[in-house]
Amino acid sequence: MNILLTTSCNRRECTFCFEQSVPEIKSLRSANGSRRDPLSIMKDRREEFITDANYAYLLRLAETWQVPRICLLGGEPTQHRMIATFVRDALQLGKQVMVATNGVIHSPRSEELRDILYSEEGRQLLFLMNPYLRPDQPSGELAVIERNLQWMHRACTLGTSVWTDDFDLAPYADLISRFRLNTVIRISLSHPMVDHENAFAARQDLQSIGAALKRQGRMLLPRGIRLLCDCGFVVCMFARGRGESAIREGLAELAECGILFSSTCNPLPDIHPDLSASHCLPLASRMRLSLDPELPLERREALLALGTHFHSRTTQFLFPDCQACALRASGD
Repeated sequence: MNILLTTSCNRRECTFCFEQSVPEIKSLRSANGSRRDPLSIMKDRREEFITDANYAYLLRLAETWQVPRICLLGGEPTQHRMIATFVRDALQLGKQVMVATNGVIHSPRSEELRDILYSEEGRQLLFLMNPYLRPDQPSGELAVIERNLQWMHRACTLGTSVWTDDFDLAPYADLISRFRLNTVIRISLSHPMVDHENAFAARQDLQSIGAALKRQGRMLLPRGIRLLCDCGFVVCMFARGRGESAIREGLAELAECGILFSSTCNPLPDIHPDLSASHCLPLASRMRLSLDPELPLERREALLALGTHFHSRTTQFLFPDCQACALRASGD
């Protein structure tokens, strides 16, 4: 279960951020289909924080649905004043907890999370950090990130988002070596939308992005670092040309590049501070509903059945014409 603790964030330069791709932002396209800059619009949006009561209600739902893991998202979830309490409450229910953060966690919340991690219950606490490393990164910001990595160690997995073939994973690998982090880098593609064109990564660029990922994977594998393809990657991105045989040949190379890839996903609900819920961002257009505890009894009973629906496995595809893909039709 993915719980968005807040829409607030202490960084606004991450134009790839999925929170900046909420429905009203995603619908903004220029005449040629390119993405408009959402930052000015985001500044006008009202920042939301989940209430204590709503969070407690969601933990009860997680128990009913027998959800094994709670992912705390944002915005930046550590902006919520109750982050430490929320983490501890979920851990005490026996849930694994993952905090998805940009790494800019300030005192006292950094110390509170560190203390939980080093407690007995903290063995089930993990961090997924996208520090958005870049040449113009303020030195003070990077210092805060590195200070937090010093106590996270292997509880932390680094992640990043790509949308062109011009990306460099070496700085992430350097952080992994310096701070003894988890030796997997989680890569997501900004931003797939089922049945829609990607507003960040153009369709004609997808194969070059896949090729760049293979090159970087080959360079990092001797250092013991693997790449995990998260949301948005599809089989044809890794092809060495066109056609089914080219796709299969491209996929066969992934293991020697240290790339972990699956063409299916297990979508989890994204639950917002107002208790509205949807599938993950690429599937958000397929369903959006309310988890309001004040709903009639029969509606709440229907929501219990929804837990099974959320856990169904889904074959990833990005565009309407992918419905005709021979590989997809064969179940591969």
